Amino acid sequence: MKAKDILKQEKELAFKNFTNEDAYLIASILIEQIKERALQNIRIRIVYRNEMIYQYLMDGKHGEIWLDRKQKTIETFQHSGYYLFLENEEKKTYEQYLNDESLVICGGSFPLIVDNDYAGCFLVSGLAHDQDHQLIVEALRKYQHRKALASDIDGTLYFHELAEPYKVNDIIAIKEFQKAGHLFGVCSGRPLCHFNDMRKLNLDFYIATSGAVLLDKHFHIIEDYPMEKEIARDLFERYHNNYGIIVQTNSLERFYATRQDFPNQYTYLFQCFTEVREDKIYGMSLVGENEEEMFQLKQELTILYPQLHCFQNKNSIDIVVKECSKGIAIRRMKQLLKVNEMAGIGDSYNDIPLLKESDYGFSFYHSPHDVKNEAKYLVSDIDEAIHIMMEE
Repeated sequence: MKAKDILKQEKELAFKNFTNEDAYLIASILIEQIKERALQNIRIRIVYRNEMIYQYLMDGKHGEIWLDRKQKTIETFQHSGYYLFLENEEKKTYEQYLNDESLVICGGSFPLIVDNDYAGCFLVSGLAHDQDHQLIVEALRKYQHRKALASDIDGTLYFHELAEPYKVNDIIAIKEFQKAGHLFGVCSGRPLCHFNDMRKLNLDFYIATSGAVLLDKHFHIIEDYPMEKEIARDLFERYHNNYGIIVQTNSLERFYATRQDFPNQYTYLFQCFTEVREDKIYGMSLVGENEEEMFQLKQELTILYPQLHCFQNKNSIDIVVKECSKGIAIRRMKQLLKVNEMAGIGDSYNDIPLLKESDYGFSFYHSPHDVKNEAKYLVSDIDEAIHIMMEE
């Protein structure tokens, strides 16, 4: 490797913007690499805007002198320590600094470039100096080339008709995908309470109620878009005699349904809108008998309620505010996660916005024709989709 190759790495691994959360995630990748390779005696430090925002010393390690020297060196020259080492090997450019005990001309420091300016550094110490450098480069590449896959739930990830509703091969593939540094989450029309059992899968993000609620890996709400309660009331009064109605709120304990044929441990049967207790209504669903009937109803709803977004899901219509859809949510989540690519996978009509707005979409051979037309790839399952993403 030549000094000019390191300069290319510095340019390749620069950032348009950077936050402390980025630092934490990059450090997490570094630590995961250390554990996977059973490395010992490692120290990590990240400096941003003259502040040490992250430091990790492996158990039993105390001294920080090498980190201090590497930090002073990169802050002096604003280039990777390994670049300085190779440049000196080639041209003796930094020979005069070799005996300066406050500096060190070796690998293990890498510049944090933000918007074309030097803003800080990544430091690793404990291995051979070229390996210190490579550990940082691998972590940065993994972070900057992360992909995310947003999956529909019912009929895609979760199968009611199976004894074990999650396919074993899908779960194994998801874990491998995450282990490689990528992110997997769900994008569904389901209410918040339906995600309680799913949280055991340790997903990276959640999108509920057709994009009305965005949540992080800890199930904390990042953004939400509730419906005006009076509009929800009007929908209920207009249609509850002819269709089954589901109301999704900010409750983690219940959703509301007007019919017994929505059996679920979270179902709260109601017949009057005043029974809805929560202050936020995220979405509603109207449930009919067949696809054709609901197609006609969707046209009617679009005319009567221009401030709402309506999505057909076979024999039901999911309704949220105009600012919401699975597609809008997936664009926003891509920005929040800072991933390089966001893919989507789904099987039904309400997944069309998800497939359209993803960088590339997956659907299934058995999906409706209109859904398959929006997908770049047709697959048998999530496992196959993940393998395609990992190979690209």
